[in-house]
Amino acid sequence: MTLECSSIGDKRFSALYAKVFFNGKFDSIENHYQNCKRKYNNKQVKKGEKPDYIIICNHKLSINYLSPFYKYLWFIYLEKNKELVNYASSFDSFTDKFKGKKTINSQADVIREYLQNKEKLLNDINTIMPYTNGKLIE
Repeated sequence: MTLECSSIGDKRFSALYAKVFFNGKFDSIENHYQNCKRKYNNKQVKKGEKPDYIIICNHKLSINYLSPFYKYLWFIYLEKNKELVNYASSFDSFTDKFKGKKTINSQADVIREYLQNKEKLLNDINTIMPYTNGKLIE
Protein backbone atom coordinates (compact mmCIF):
# COMPACT_ATOMS: atom_id res chain seq x y z
CA MET A 1 0.00 0.00 0.00
CA THR A 2 1.11 3.54 -0.76
CA LEU A 3 0.65 6.59 1.45
CA GLU A 4 0.30 9.83 -0.53
CA CYS A 5 2.09 12.43 1.60
CA SER A 6 0.69 15.66 0.19
CA SER A 7 -2.28 17.99 0.31
CA ILE A 8 -4.16 15.76 -2.14
CA GLY A 9 -3.46 12.66 -0.07
CA ASP A 10 -3.38 12.38 3.69
CA LYS A 11 -3.02 16.01 4.73
CA ARG A 12 -1.58 14.98 8.09
CA PHE A 13 1.57 14.07 6.14
CA SER A 14 1.69 17.28 4.10
CA ALA A 15 4.17 20.03 5.03
CA LEU A 16 1.39 22.52 4.28
CA TYR A 17 -0.80 21.12 7.08
CA ALA A 18 1.62 19.50 9.53
CA LYS A 19 2.37 22.07 12.24
CA VAL A 20 5.18 22.27 14.76
CA PHE A 21 6.27 24.64 17.47
CA PHE A 22 9.74 25.94 16.57
CA ASN A 23 11.66 28.95 17.81
CA GLY A 24 8.64 30.35 19.64
CA LYS A 25 6.23 29.98 16.73
CA PHE A 26 3.58 27.37 15.96
CA ASP A 27 3.35 27.11 12.18
CA SER A 28 3.31 24.63 9.32
CA ILE A 29 6.50 22.80 8.42
CA GLU A 30 6.24 24.42 4.99
CA ASN A 31 6.17 27.95 6.43
CA HIS A 32 9.07 27.32 8.83
CA TYR A 33 11.06 25.83 5.94
CA GLN A 34 10.27 28.53 3.37
CA ASN A 35 10.75 31.40 5.83
CA CYS A 36 14.34 30.42 6.64
CA LYS A 37 15.55 30.84 3.03
CA ARG A 38 17.31 34.06 2.03
CA LYS A 39 19.10 35.79 -0.83
CA TYR A 40 22.26 37.81 -0.18
CA ASN A 41 20.19 40.99 -0.01
CA ASN A 42 18.43 39.32 2.99
CA LYS A 43 15.20 39.06 1.03
CA GLN A 44 13.10 35.98 1.43
CA VAL A 45 13.31 33.50 -1.41
CA LYS A 46 10.25 32.56 -3.46
CA LYS A 47 9.20 28.94 -3.28
CA GLY A 48 11.24 26.89 -5.74
CA GLU A 49 14.01 29.52 -5.92
CA LYS A 50 17.45 28.52 -4.66
CA PRO A 51 18.51 30.47 -1.55
CA ASP A 52 22.01 31.83 -0.96
CA TYR A 53 21.82 31.02 2.75
CA ILE A 54 19.33 30.22 5.51
CA ILE A 55 18.51 31.75 8.88
CA ILE A 56 17.84 29.38 11.80
CA CYS A 57 17.31 30.89 15.27
CA ASN A 58 19.19 34.05 14.18
CA HIS A 59 22.13 32.00 12.83
CA LYS A 60 23.12 32.65 9.23
CA LEU A 61 23.96 29.24 7.76
CA SER A 62 25.03 27.65 4.51
CA ILE A 63 22.30 26.10 2.37
CA ASN A 64 23.95 22.77 3.24
CA TYR A 65 21.86 22.96 6.41
CA LEU A 66 18.56 23.26 4.54
CA SER A 67 17.88 19.52 4.24
CA PRO A 68 18.85 18.76 7.85
CA PHE A 69 16.53 21.58 8.97
CA TYR A 70 13.64 20.18 6.92
CA LYS A 71 14.26 16.73 8.42
CA TYR A 72 14.46 18.29 11.88
CA LEU A 73 11.01 19.85 11.49
CA TRP A 74 9.50 16.55 10.37
CA PHE A 75 11.23 14.71 13.20
CA ILE A 76 9.64 17.08 15.72
CA TYR A 77 6.22 16.54 14.13
CA LEU A 78 6.47 12.77 14.00
CA GLU A 79 7.81 12.48 17.55
CA LYS A 80 4.86 14.52 18.80
CA ASN A 81 2.35 12.47 16.77
CA LYS A 82 3.14 8.82 17.49
CA GLU A 83 -0.35 7.74 16.37
CA LEU A 84 0.54 9.00 12.88
CA VAL A 85 3.81 7.08 12.99
CA ASN A 86 1.89 3.92 13.87
CA TYR A 87 -0.53 4.60 11.01
CA ALA A 88 2.25 5.32 8.49
CA SER A 89 4.04 2.12 9.54
CA SER A 90 1.28 0.11 7.88
CA PHE A 91 2.35 1.39 4.43
CA ASP A 92 5.21 0.03 2.37
CA SER A 93 5.71 3.02 0.06
CA PHE A 94 5.37 6.78 0.30
CA THR A 95 4.78 9.28 -2.49
CA ASP A 96 4.45 13.02 -2.93
CA LYS A 97 2.61 13.93 -6.12
CA PHE A 98 4.11 17.44 -6.03
CA LYS A 99 7.73 16.32 -5.78
CA GLY A 100 9.47 17.86 -8.76
CA LYS A 101 12.52 16.65 -10.62
CA LYS A 102 14.66 19.31 -8.92
CA THR A 103 13.08 18.89 -5.49
CA ILE A 104 15.73 18.69 -2.78
CA ASN A 105 13.42 17.85 0.12
CA SER A 106 10.32 15.70 0.03
CA GLN A 107 7.97 14.96 2.89
CA ALA A 108 7.47 11.42 1.55
CA ASP A 109 11.24 10.80 1.60
CA VAL A 110 11.64 12.10 5.17
CA ILE A 111 8.67 10.12 6.46
CA ARG A 112 10.04 6.97 4.78
CA GLU A 113 13.47 7.61 6.29
CA TYR A 114 11.97 8.18 9.75
CA LEU A 115 10.22 4.83 9.57
CA GLN A 116 12.99 2.82 7.90
CA ASN A 117 16.26 4.38 9.06
CA LYS A 118 15.68 6.65 12.03
CA GLU A 119 19.36 6.43 13.03
CA LYS A 120 20.50 7.96 9.73
CA LEU A 121 17.83 10.64 10.05
CA LEU A 122 19.08 11.52 13.54
CA ASN A 123 22.66 11.74 12.23
CA ASP A 124 21.52 14.24 9.60
CA ILE A 125 19.57 16.22 12.18
CA ASN A 126 22.54 16.40 14.53
CA THR A 127 24.30 18.75 12.11
CA ILE A 128 21.62 21.39 12.71
CA MET A 129 21.30 20.92 16.48
CA PRO A 130 23.89 23.55 17.53
CA TYR A 131 21.79 26.18 15.73
CA THR A 132 18.38 25.24 17.17
CA ASN A 133 19.10 26.23 20.75
CA GLY A 134 20.10 22.60 21.33
CA LYS A 135 16.54 21.32 21.53
CA LEU A 136 14.94 18.61 19.48
CA ILE A 137 11.49 19.29 20.79
CA GLU A 138 10.26 22.38 22.65
